[in-house]
Amino acid sequence: MINYLIVTSEFKFSGPNNVINSLINGCDDNSNFYITALRKKYDDAYISELDLDEGNIYFQKRNNSLLHLFFLIKTLRPKIVNTHGIRADIFVFLLSFFFNFKQVSTIHNLPNEDYIMRYGNRIGMIMLKLHSIVFRSPRVRKIAVSIYSRDNLIKNLSATNVDYIYNGVDSNKFKPSDTISNGLLPRNNRKKVLFCGHLSDIKNPLIFVKSAYVNTDIDYILLGSGPLDNCIKRFHRDNIYLMGRVNNVVDYLNQIDLFVMPSKTEGMPMAFIEAMLMNLPIVCSDIPIFEELSSIPGLSAKLFKKNDINDLSEKIRISLEFRNVQNRAIALEKFSASVMAKQYLDIFNE
Repeated sequence: MINYLIVTSEFKFSGPNNVINSLINGCDDNSNFYITALRKKYDDAYISELDLDEGNIYFQKRNNSLLHLFFLIKTLRPKIVNTHGIRADIFVFLLSFFFNFKQVSTIHNLPNEDYIMRYGNRIGMIMLKLHSIVFRSPRVRKIAVSIYSRDNLIKNLSATNVDYIYNGVDSNKFKPSDTISNGLLPRNNRKKVLFCGHLSDIKNPLIFVKSAYVNTDIDYILLGSGPLDNCIKRFHRDNIYLMGRVNNVVDYLNQIDLFVMPSKTEGMPMAFIEAMLMNLPIVCSDIPIFEELSSIPGLSAKLFKKNDINDLSEKIRISLEFRNVQNRAIALEKFSASVMAKQYLDIFNE
């Protein structure tokens, strides 16, 4: 049995960690996964969702993350170390000079855009230069999460040894149901559209709530929290519902008519796939990843001009009239956890 070690930043619900869950859950019993995080803080709810024995989950107990990894790798002697996040990538890359393993790094974002938007020019550029050491190293196999993100790594960051694998989602967890959870959303005859994500500028929730002032006969639901919380709370209308961060996203997805993603940049959003598996039509910004995904034949998705409120509002109204949506069937073929896991194992075991 081959030992695989997954290294992530923190045990909490996040896009990269949801990919890790799908990878573990999508593999067969012959794959022996261990997982560790580089922060001591952890979310019990996330730990409980990991399909792993307690002995395969290693918590950060040392004050130094690099030492924690050093002794863990020395003990486990994994054949493959799959890293998620800049700190995991750099630390494991340094340790690869002392141990015999293959490092496979999953790059979830567009680093040259994401780091600058999130952390500003100065800190963002420092992070980018450090991470580029890993991108350019032929010692590390890189997995991008879309064709565009792969091409971006190669063209703009001089990355080598890069492939791409679309993210996958547990299709048994995200599926339409006839059972409706009471009390989540108002019971009325209005159509309902939903935003789900971090309330930050990079996810662009403000354009979503502003669109509610145009489409006054449609209910706008927001799930999530973040630095724009207070700003968004200033928008008061009887068709805007701020639900905060929730752990039962699938219950909300089961009660809406349309999913909206107005992001300014994305690698390969899990929320997009989750909405597809719920067989929802989608409206999203015209950034490259959504242009790539919306070109899939038969996919019910409309693009709006980024930052254009009127275009977003119009595309929402048009998309609410979609009939014979086949998004779940397409997601099962291209974006399921088992499809993704098989592709990962192929690269792990080359």
